[in-house]
Amino acid sequence: MTKTNSRRPSSKPERQQLEKQVERKADSSAVNRQDGNRQREQEQPITSLGVITAHLTWAFLGPMALLILLIGIVEAGTGWATVLDVVYLAVLAVVVIARWIDQQSGQSTTSTGEASTWQDFRRWAVVFPLVAAAAWIAANVIGNYVL
Repeated sequence: MTKTNSRRPSSKPERQQLEKQVERKADSSAVNRQDGNRQREQEQPITSLGVITAHLTWAFLGPMALLILLIGIVEAGTGWATVLDVVYLAVLAVVVIARWIDQQSGQSTTSTGEASTWQDFRRWAVVFPLVAAAAWIAANVIGNYVL
């Protein structure tokens, strides 16, 4: 065990000066910890092929596939429970699962490049499927009733 300095400041100015030093030291160590965590998160390369595939799937490939399927649903206009509709919902499920896999990896990022939090994932996991469902309904209405 190390021996600590048992001398206590005798005057009020000495105590105040000591308190300020302790505060500065605590503030600087907190900033260093935050910067260190941020730096470590940004410097971690994605080395897993599965994580790269999951990220590409939910960020690019999945939304593109959903858009192509929506166009097909509008052009076909053959009802609400067609093969295209089932494939659309299956791709939507795959996109959500890929996003979850990416988040589980600890290397997920937001669209701005910042580290993604579980709160970001939960918000996305609610909003994205709702928007996708609204787009699916709109495509079926347009394909089946308008065109």
